Amino acid sequence: MNKRILRLFESAVIQDKFIFDCAMDEARQTIIRDFCNFCQKKLEIEEMPQVRLVDKKEENMSTGAYTPGANTVLVLAAHRAILDILRSLGHEFTHRKQDETGALKNIQPQGDRGKDDMSDVGVDFEDEANAKGGALIKEFSRKYGKVPFETLFEL
Repeated sequence: MNKRILRLFESAVIQDKFIFDCAMDEARQTIIRDFCNFCQKKLEIEEMPQVRLVDKKEENMSTGAYTPGANTVLVLAAHRAILDILRSLGHEFTHRKQDETGALKNIQPQGDRGKDDMSDVGVDFEDEANAKGGALIKEFSRKYGKVPFETLFEL
C-alpha cells in the first residue's frame, strides 16, 4: 500500500480513538492527542486504548479510569488544567501497559470508593501508575514544541 495512503488511514484510526464528551477547544484536544501518542510510544503500548474525556465523573472513576479487557481510558476533563488532565491520562496509560504485561490480572475496578477506603494506597500497580504518570508529564512538557513551555502551565 502507498505509504501516504497508509499514513492517512493510520491517522483516521487514531482520530477514532478519541471521544471528547466535554467542551474543549481544538488546541487542548491536539495537546491531548499528542500526549496520548507520546505515552503509547514511551510506554511501548501495543494497542492504543479508546480515550474518552468527560465533563462529569462516571461510575468507577475518580479523575480517571482504565477498564481492562475493554481497553478504554476515561478521564474527567471539565474544570481541570491541561497538565492535570495529562497526568490522569499518563496514569491510566500506565495501567494500559500493566494490562498488556499481565500485571492487572485479577484486579477489580478501583474507582472512587470514598474517603475512608484506603485499599489502593501503597499498592504496587497504583504506585507505579502515579510515578510514571508524573514522569511522562515532565518529559512531555519539556519536549513538546507546538506551544511554548510556559503555555502548558496556563491552559
